[in-house]
Amino acid sequence: MASDGLQMRKLGSRLQLQVGHKTNLFRQKMVHILNVPDVVMDEIFKHLVRVDLPPYAPSPSWVGQLLTRSKRAERAHVITQLRLVCRRWADWLYSNHLYDVIYIGSNQSQSHHQASAFVEEFTRRSITLPPPRCRYLKVVGLWTLGCLSRNKIHTKIEAQHLEDLVRLFSNTIVTLDIQVVNFFTLPMRTIEQIGRIPNLQMLRLGIQFTKNGAAQLTAISGNPRPIAAHISTDSDCLVTLLRAAAGVVYLDMTDFRPVCSLETLEENLGDFQFTEIQTLKLDVKIASNLTIDEVGAIGGDHH
Repeated sequence: MASDGLQMRKLGSRLQLQVGHKTNLFRQKMVHILNVPDVVMDEIFKHLVRVDLPPYAPSPSWVGQLLTRSKRAERAHVITQLRLVCRRWADWLYSNHLYDVIYIGSNQSQSHHQASAFVEEFTRRSITLPPPRCRYLKVVGLWTLGCLSRNKIHTKIEAQHLEDLVRLFSNTIVTLDIQVVNFFTLPMRTIEQIGRIPNLQMLRLGIQFTKNGAAQLTAISGNPRPIAAHISTDSDCLVTLLRAAAGVVYLDMTDFRPVCSLETLEENLGDFQFTEIQTLKLDVKIASNLTIDEVGAIGGDHH
């Protein structure tokens, strides 16, 4: 019996040594995992999420895949789980991937609050740390025609929100997607802020009409000047914005349906050409109303 007890103690000691050895190996491996270079972590993360942001000009299928609710939820879940590994991963994922795509206006009933909350969070954080990277900024439901009425204050986004978001992420934005309500016009300070984005390569512009908006604005389409003395017409605003963002190589106006006559577009553009544009997308109905010269004025030598 004594010998059996001795054998058991020896076996227990041997198992403890083996477990301890494996534990040390695990800890050593964990140290190596935590010290993985950022470039390797980036590749691992791309594989896990299976969504790789292209440098610019994502195809419509890519945009649809990325901006679906389920894909955004999957992306957020993976990031949340990986951020639990350690503080370094938490900070790195926050800075590089958590807000790679910002979609303001997806929850229409809380769009105004959502935009304000984003700006407040990032402004507060940027006091001590740089803001996270955002490469794709999409703003839907941007109200541009006058002040918001009480019944629209929660469901629409204001130009100040867009301006603040562009300012916060100016150094990292590659694609800017703006969907306005009824009428396309932006304050000059907002246009200037967009023009200061150094790496902006893709610009998508669209107009969404409310039930009464289209009918009301159609009445002034032939004579847009009386809209308001302090508000630029959509043609004026478009030209000013394109001049400010002269480095854009991909311009998507598939959903851009201006109220003002397209005949003013060539007049406003004058001899200015956007020679950097390589891809220009237009709605077929709008494109059919443009002359070759008007399309060429926008697309430079690449139309």
